Formats: sequence, structure tokens, C-alpha cells
Amino acid sequence: MLIPFSPYAPAPLPWSRRFADAANSSRSKLPGPASLERVRKLSVPPADTPGVCLSAPGAGLSLVRGARFLQWDAEGEPVRQIDLQTGTPGADSRSEPATSHAWGSALWLAGGRCVFVSPSRILLLDADGHFRRLGDTSESGFHSPLGMTASADGRLLVFSGAGDLHVFFHQDELALRLSFRRDGQLSAAGPPLYPPTLYRDGRMVLQHELGCLCCSAMGEVEWWFPGGDLAHPPVLNRDEDCGFLDAAGRTVFVDRQGTPQSEMGEPLLLAARPRGGWLGLGQDALYSLDRNYDLMWRLPVESAGLPPVVDSRGWIWLLDQTEGLLQVAPEGRISGRLPLPVRPGLLALTARGQLAFDLGEEVWLIG
Repeated sequence: MLIPFSPYAPAPLPWSRRFADAANSSRSKLPGPASLERVRKLSVPPADTPGVCLSAPGAGLSLVRGARFLQWDAEGEPVRQIDLQTGTPGADSRSEPATSHAWGSALWLAGGRCVFVSPSRILLLDADGHFRRLGDTSESGFHSPLGMTASADGRLLVFSGAGDLHVFFHQDELALRLSFRRDGQLSAAGPPLYPPTLYRDGRMVLQHELGCLCCSAMGEVEWWFPGGDLAHPPVLNRDEDCGFLDAAGRTVFVDRQGTPQSEMGEPLLLAARPRGGWLGLGQDALYSLDRNYDLMWRLPVESAGLPPVVDSRGWIWLLDQTEGLLQVAPEGRISGRLPLPVRPGLLALTARGQLAFDLGEEVWLIG
């Protein structure tokens, strides 16, 4: 049985979830670091796989890695360290059983709360540090640790292992359950990897095994494109044009009504430019497109397979296989390089304008 709690409005943080926000824009509304020269390193328990850094209340930082959740304040001092398997503070992740799940990421909600989803349970961490279990797979069938998001009107959206989307709203235990196929009626075989990308009016875009589709908040399909790449979520830019990958590996752009606007003949990792348009990271180049889909510039790079991030001024940070971390000016000029010892996890921008990422044994804060 699910325990109802207050509306699930997202926290007003610059990076409250993977890829920054409900539009998966990889864009912060605040300025990032001026250079890559100032580096602060936070010690964390070692791990083979880097985790995901997010903003935290009070201009702090948080990290989800495996079944461990860590949080720091604005000065980089530890606030809490919790084993998500047991819900106990300060637990040693090395003592976790072999069946321990990867929790993927967290989602910060209003009021200093944080929600986590794994294949075994859904947990809510209150602002006072107390856990509440909201669901269990033996009853709810929730599956994907990445498959959750929250809308501005207070809906929590979580994918189940059957590919159904469960929508929780206000005090309802389950306000809506949607099953997706081309006709919007039947479930497909497997769940999407990522949660819906949300328009400001509440409509949803999903990258499903059957294709990329847009539906209303009540599940009525509005437009649909067959096929697609489940490894990358759809992205919305400032004008709420939508970019996604199709079955042929092309990057397709459509407007709010699903009308094709442009395409590029290669898969791009997308981020939204602050004044409209797109950034697209291909295998060997970073592209900048204006609002009319005209190419502004092309910068040769060797992509490390993670999307770029961009701040409110249009400055860009990305990972290059050879040169490490790159800082790129809005006009497409490399202004800084920082070699890294290993490949990090996803990049994030904090409320203090720092670039944050996990390197497995340390979390680095740039700026």
C-alpha cells in the first residue's frame, strides 16, 4: 500500500534531478564557474562506478552512488550519509549484500524532501532526515531507478517494470495509471529507461521502445514517431521544441504540435541553449544551432559519451576523451582544459555556480 503525502512539487534548485530539470535541458538558470582553475575535492568512499551529483537545499550538494546517498552543505561540510538499502545513517556501503540495487539518482522535492526509486522500493527522505517508505515492488511493480520525475503542478511520475506510468497527485495514492502503445491503450513489453520529459502545460514526451510519443496529462496520445533510442531521453529547449533520436540514429526536432522542424544525420547528446536553440554533442564535434536550426558553429571534440551542460550565460562544459574536461565559450571557443584521472559521472551545476562531478574516490567542485 502506498502512503499518501503532500504534493510532489519539485524543489526550486538549479539541478534537482538528472539532466537538471523536467525538460532534461542540461541547463542551469544560474551562471557557472568563470574558469577551471579552482578545484575543491571532497573525499567519498571509493566505488567502481561514479554516481550522480545534484544540487541540494541551502546551496549544497548531494550524490547518489549505488545504494549510498551523501549530502554536503554550501561550504562542503558533510550533512548526512545514508545507506538506502537499510535507511541507516553512516552505513558502510562495502557491507551491502551482493543483491544491492543501483538507485540511479535522486529527485529533490519542495520542502527539502528527496525521493528515491529502486527495483525494490520507493523512499521519501524528509527534511529532518527521516525515511518513509512509499511503495514496494511486491505490490507496486516499480522497476526503473531512473524512471521518475515531478511536475510543477505537484505530480510524481514513476515507471513500473511493466512499462506502465503511475501518476501520484496531492493526497491520492494513485491518481492515474497509463499504459503506452501506439494507440495509447496497451502496454509494451519493456519500460522506458527515463521518466517523461514534461512540457510546462503538463503534457509528456516519452521515449518508448515503440517510439517517441507525446500525450496529455491524462494519457491521450497527441503525436507519435516510430522507433527510437531508449538510452537517451527527449529534450525540450526554451521554445519547447523537442529533440530526440529516431530508429535510424538521426536526431529529430519537432515543435510543440509534433511537426518536424529539422534533423541531423547523426545521434546527438542535446542541451538547451539559454536564449533558444540547441547544443548537440556528436562523436567528433559539438554543434550549436540557433532557434531557426541554422548552424552557428561547429567545434571538433572527441565525445566521452555524456551530454554537455550549459549555464545561464551560454558557457558550456563537456567531457573530451583525450583532453578531459573542456570549458567552451558561447561563441564556440575552448577557454579551458582540465585533465581528469578517470572518466567521471554526469556533470551538474550547483546553486553556488560550481561544476560538480563524481570521480569514484572524490567529488570535484570547480569554481
